[in-house]
Amino acid sequence: MDHPSEDEVTATVEKTKVTLEKITNRKIKAAQPKNVPDGQGKTTFIQYTPGQQGSTDDLKQWIIKMSEVMEDPLEPPCLKHKKAPHGPPSPPPPILHSPLCKLLLGNRRNG
Repeated sequence: MDHPSEDEVTATVEKTKVTLEKITNRKIKAAQPKNVPDGQGKTTFIQYTPGQQGSTDDLKQWIIKMSEVMEDPLEPPCLKHKKAPHGPPSPPPPILHSPLCKLLLGNRRNG
């Protein structure tokens, strides 16, 4: 058997390299999360002035920083838990009566 030429070897190496890169890129994309939130989330500053509580001299203003906290996707739900509805109840136990004697009923009617 003859050995392949240098051109055939380089072409095969390039083709193999491209194929392996496609496979690894596909696996890397599948492993990455789809929705990655921002590092800190959105931040909003709110200026708050309290209502008149007593005297008008002590009115102060506060600046409140509101920011969204990232939620851990692996944390178990604390307020989202909903109880499953109960299944149907078990059937009631049968009520057992003593059998009525036909002779006794017949005697009462006649007599």
